[in-house]
Amino acid sequence: MNHTKGKWKIAKSGNYVFKLCIVAEDGGSVCHITDWSEAESNAKLISKAPEMLEALKSMVLCSNYEEAKKLYGNSPSHWTRTVESLLKEIES
Repeated sequence: MNHTKGKWKIAKSGNYVFKLCIVAEDGGSVCHITDWSEAESNAKLISKAPEMLEALKSMVLCSNYEEAKKLYGNSPSHWTRTVESLLKEIES
């Protein structure tokens, strides 16, 4: 799967058509948010996509505690906390 790597963040758009945009760590534009009524909620969700993808990949790769410790030194509860943290950021 190809996508813009790294963390994404929310930025104000300089264009009057778009309220917000999502930018990558390198400053490149990932997307523009046009729905003004739900722009902030949509931007929060979209901006966390790379982190959610990594958490999901990790959970699938390490479906049990022993595999998790061997590969990453973390238990599955590590990913539970990661997902809970992401959800809290998205829903705030």
